[in-house]
Amino acid sequence: MIEYTNFDKLLFKYSNLHISEYDCNHIPKFIQGTFIMDASYNRIHHFVEEYYIKIDLVNYEVPFITEIGGHISKKYPHKYCNNGLCLGITTEILMKCCTNNIFDLFIWFEDFVIPYFFSYEYYNRTGEYPFGERSHGNQGILEYYMDIFNLQNINQAYDFIKYASTLKQYRGHILCPCGSMKRIRNCHKNELMKTFDPYIKERILVDLKKLWKGE
Repeated sequence: MIEYTNFDKLLFKYSNLHISEYDCNHIPKFIQGTFIMDASYNRIHHFVEEYYIKIDLVNYEVPFITEIGGHISKKYPHKYCNNGLCLGITTEILMKCCTNNIFDLFIWFEDFVIPYFFSYEYYNRTGEYPFGERSHGNQGILEYYMDIFNLQNINQAYDFIKYASTLKQYRGHILCPCGSMKRIRNCHKNELMKTFDPYIKERILVDLKKLWKGE
């Protein structure tokens, strides 16, 4: 089970948020409150919007955020039927925010939550996504691996997931499996080192099983 960190940093910067419930060991279960987004893109689009959110730190593999103020349309394609926000695939979030089973809430909020809300406002006004859009399901999983490892096609992505799921020892001198013909230490060293984290390794195996089953 992962341990969350940087509560203080998150709540200090976003002072309208607060821990709304603790468990019996006084570990935070939920964060709730008003979030005011003030963000811009390419110095052209600048949005200031207010959302009422709740973050569940208990019942999901990574933080699960809902927008409970009714601001985001139910028709928005990147929103679950229970009002949860689809921030990205779980592996992507873990690779960015988790190290040795320690999950940085501040990085998660800055790198996933804020871009989500900004993308929503941008999409509502222009009909386009400012940072691009990934598919849902298995297609989205493969697209993520293609992005992070600079792979050219889905077959390469699938092979790379199989490789990362079985990698047990770092060997920087061998050729990187991305096909660049560079040695790992000069190519995707940082990304592959992250796959040794037991929690992330487990998640990569989940991705692989989903692809095998065609879910």
